[in-house]
Amino acid sequence: MSTAPTSALTGTEGEIRMLRDSQNALLTAVAAAERGRDATAADLGAVQKRLATRTDEALPHDQAIRQRITAAIESAFTTALHSLTARWDEIVDLLREASKRIGEALREAEHRQRQREAARIQAR
Repeated sequence: MSTAPTSALTGTEGEIRMLRDSQNALLTAVAAAERGRDATAADLGAVQKRLATRTDEALPHDQAIRQRITAAIESAFTTALHSLTARWDEIVDLLREASKRIGEALREAEHRQRQREAARIQAR
């Protein structure tokens, strides 16, 4: 009658618990990164709007200059938004990939645990 040592089962259970906690933390981090990406876009849009408004207030009688400045502001903020969004997307992708790998490790650990449990039951 051979059974898996109690410490092995406890170790597997601990590993599964740790992997689940890690996966939950990574999923929470993905959601936070997505919110951060959205907040960054909203913040940039708000700053761009304030700059355009201040430009209009500062140069009420010179439409040509206002248009050039507004175009430059839009260009700069569009470039910044694309760059920052790309970085946020990289962060989200890395977190998702890590979560995927943790999920695979979790499934493997659960499979090992089921095998040990089946072997223990069969040994009875």
